[in-house]
This record gives sequence, C-alpha cells and structure tokens, in this order.
Amino acid sequence: MTMTALRRTAPGSLEALSVPRPIAEDDVLVEVTYAAVNPFDAQVLRGEIGDPTTVLTLGAEGAGLLDGQPVQISGAGLGVARDGTFAPWVRAPRTAVRPLPGGADLRLAATVGVAGKTAWRAIHQLAQVTPDDRVLVLGATGGVGTFAAQLARRTGATVLAHTGSQEKAEMLAALGLETLVADGAGSVAEAARGRDVSVVLDPLGGDYVAQLLPVLSPSARVVTYGVLAGRAATIDLAALYGKGIRIIGTSGGTTPLKEAEAALSGALGAVLSGEVRVAHEVMPLTEGAAAFRRLETRDVTGKLLLAPR
Repeated sequence: MTMTALRRTAPGSLEALSVPRPIAEDDVLVEVTYAAVNPFDAQVLRGEIGDPTTVLTLGAEGAGLLDGQPVQISGAGLGVARDGTFAPWVRAPRTAVRPLPGGADLRLAATVGVAGKTAWRAIHQLAQVTPDDRVLVLGATGGVGTFAAQLARRTGATVLAHTGSQEKAEMLAALGLETLVADGAGSVAEAARGRDVSVVLDPLGGDYVAQLLPVLSPSARVVTYGVLAGRAATIDLAALYGKGIRIIGTSGGTTPLKEAEAALSGALGAVLSGEVRVAHEVMPLTEGAAAFRRLETRDVTGKLLLAPR
C-alpha cells in the first residue's frame, strides 16, 4: 500500500510524493488526522536542523488515532531524524505517542507538541512568571505567542500581547488580552518604555531584544526561542549586566526529558480544558508548500494544520 507524504527531497525543496505506507515493526503505527506546521519544520526544510542530505517526511507533531484511540504525537526525532507527521500514517516510537481522553478535539491536540510545550516551558519553567510580573509577548498571534500570552495571564501577571498588525490585535483583544501594536524593533521598544516590563518572550530574534534591553525593568528575564526576524544582533552588555537582566535560550533539543514531558502535559491540559484557546486553520496536506509560504511571510494567526485526508 502507498500513501502521499510531504517530503524534503533536498534543502529547501518540498514535494508531495507517493511512498510506501510504513510498517510498525518495533514501533507503533499512528493514523494521522492533523499535523501542525511550525517554524521548526521550516528550519528542517531549509537544512538548518538535522542532516540536510536526508530525504525526509517533515512534521514534528500531530494528533490522530492508535488502534482507534485518540493520541497526540511529537518528539523522539519525528520530522527531523526520522519521518514525521506530514503523511496519513506515521511510524513512531511509543515514547512519542500520548493517549488523549475520549472525545478530545484532535485539532487542538495537534497544536501542542511544539508551540504549547515551548510556551509552557518559557512561562513556568524558565521565566517562572508570577503575579508580580509584567510580561511582553512578542509575536503574540503566532503559535507559541498565542499560548504564552494566555498562560502568562493565568498566573495573574499583567500581559502585553504584541503584534505589528491592527487587524491581528483585534484577535488578541477578543481573547481578553491587552495589546501592544508596533511594527519593528525600535517601535516596540519605544511602546514598551515606562511599562515596567519584567519578562519578555521572544520568537523574533534580530534586534528586538537588543532594542528592548534599555527599557526593561531591573532583573528582567528574556526567554528567546526563535529567529523569525533575524539570527544576529548587537547587544549593549552594559545594559545587560547593569540591570541584572537574564537572557535564556531554549529549544526542544536542549530541554531535559522530564521537563519536556511536564511542559507538554501542562499545555495539553490547558488546551483540552478550554483554559487556553488556540486559533487554527486547516489546509489539505497537498497545499503544504502554500502553508510554508504563509508561515515564512507571517500570514498566520495561531496555528496552521495539515489534514492528510
């Protein structure tokens, strides 16, 4: 039997190919219902993560059915060291498959394995946000940002949800979040001036953190987990050490297993209980290339999901 899978055939080259349906062997065979598209997948596609010479089915997370029961799928190298979830079926280690309660919304469960886990780790494990904090979430309409802004608010902290678009600000306001609308690193820093920001969550990179350092509160914490606006910046070290600011980097590959599982469990619980709402849009798997283009141009609110069927 064959199936259509979305595969990287060379760095930057994405093709929908007919491939043999996998056999479980020593793993389990999961029927994929929804798979989320993440900036991480775009980095794998470009060959920036993993072995760029390997022909690979992309997709680091998703949700589906194992023996008819709902499950969430992520981790264990899926979509980077072994074939991932951008296909109707995925062969996965048992450690990458987590049972879900009956009736769980598989679309929501598919959004958690990368973005939700990252947001939970940033808020609770790294920044350790408290009700005394004022949290600036950069790119708050993105996959991680949507999670993080709501999780931060649940701690009792004051949350400033950033977006560069007035239209997207309306979505954040509908979630009950205070918005900070500013386009560009300098504009964001100026808008944050005098706001006593003590925590910054940063998926953007580039000059955003560098511009923000002078306006942050003493002992502020900055958690950075992306480079959507650029990989490099020049930082004023005097502003950094003079205020005792900490910059904390995080990625899935460097997160200890126990902390990763705790973060994933917390994020799943928050989403499935309705405590965190996640905007999402479903596209057919065959439109995967268009989904990646939208991700790269930030034409996304919340999460993009691919449906293999």
